[in-house]
Amino acid sequence: MLLSESALDEGSPGNGTAGRPERVDVGVVPPSKRERSKVMDEHERVEPAFTIQRVRALQHGPPPEVRFVGVLSADPRLSHTTVPTAHQSHELVRGRFFYTVPQQLLDSVCRPQAGESFDVDEDLLQLETHLSRISGDHGQRVGFWDNTPIECNLMHATPLRREDLAGFGLSEQQIVQNLRTLNDRLLSFSQISCGFAGWLMTNPDFLSELDRLEAQYGEQMLRWGTALVGLPIPSTQPTGRFNPTGHEGWAEYDSAILDFCVRWRLQGLAGPRIPIPMRPMMSGQFPLSIVEQLMRAGGVFNWPDTFPVFARDELRDLVAQALNTASGSAEHLTGWHRIVDSTNKAKNRIPALERQFRFQHFWRLLRRRHPSAFMRRLNRIELAFAEYFGVDDSTIRLDRQKIAKSLGKDWDQAEEAPSPAVRRPR
Repeated sequence: MLLSESALDEGSPGNGTAGRPERVDVGVVPPSKRERSKVMDEHERVEPAFTIQRVRALQHGPPPEVRFVGVLSADPRLSHTTVPTAHQSHELVRGRFFYTVPQQLLDSVCRPQAGESFDVDEDLLQLETHLSRISGDHGQRVGFWDNTPIECNLMHATPLRREDLAGFGLSEQQIVQNLRTLNDRLLSFSQISCGFAGWLMTNPDFLSELDRLEAQYGEQMLRWGTALVGLPIPSTQPTGRFNPTGHEGWAEYDSAILDFCVRWRLQGLAGPRIPIPMRPMMSGQFPLSIVEQLMRAGGVFNWPDTFPVFARDELRDLVAQALNTASGSAEHLTGWHRIVDSTNKAKNRIPALERQFRFQHFWRLLRRRHPSAFMRRLNRIELAFAEYFGVDDSTIRLDRQKIAKSLGKDWDQAEEAPSPAVRRPR
């Protein structure tokens, strides 16, 4: 790594309690033996969260004693992001999924405005405020499971920055050009993915199947999370948090979640209530471990660089025909296919579905956790959401009406996590 390294002794297991790594800060004076001993005493019961292995394990940010220097030091993706100790025992956090809400919405919805008065749960609001700060703009983190962040980039479109391309040896002109091209593509992919997620989360059939999945595997979901489903876990990885393959019931759980994701064209689940849609893979290569999933949910196509790229309409027709053959029966996706059909030039429903996906997620959370804030204040809360999304409050009111038409008037009373709440076995 360019900025900080954690060197493992040869043969030491990674991400386990044994084989404690020695941490080395690049560009600063390494700590003395006495200082290192003190740090290890403070963390003797904590699994190392920042290690380097041949096979990269799931990581959620470096421990607090690692100091980063250089251009990426302010990058929130490299900050220590676990739940603060003071909040880890809270009943909504311990052994559960906890989604966070942007600070702007917490302040405008859960705090009385001028001339208003209602009960405020200060302890809960303090918890939400602290954890919301860790999630930042919600462009990369959306909450916590087992005290570590839930990674997802659907709740806020975060463009690439100049610093993200600094390590690729590009000239200034190339950086500017690549940023413009990549951000245009990412914005387009992000909007369509979020739009599809919005279509799913306002689709009664999808939500009914998701509810059945949670009812059957809610305990396993709380125990193992959702981040490892479908991932190839190396046999050399010690059994434990990052390798549950040896646990009874894991194979059945992994298979059930993966089948659900394939059926609904998902890359995965960011916890129980955020579907992560598949996206086009444009790098020209992808890991072999994902080939089967791709073939079941779309198709795998090879276009050699020795072939010319056909005209736009001809290539589009070839891909469309191949997708129709490869995907098999997809009647449950007919509604979405009409929206993105190549003959639908406008596709003007996608931006609204993108907004509705984010709206319904945060609205559900706030209404469930802060019911007193919603009593006789719906107009004020609609205005708060309108300000957050940069639209008119009538647009938010229309979003609410459309969701209620699809899901029923009590759509925002649903549980935010698997129910009944099962404490994760320790």
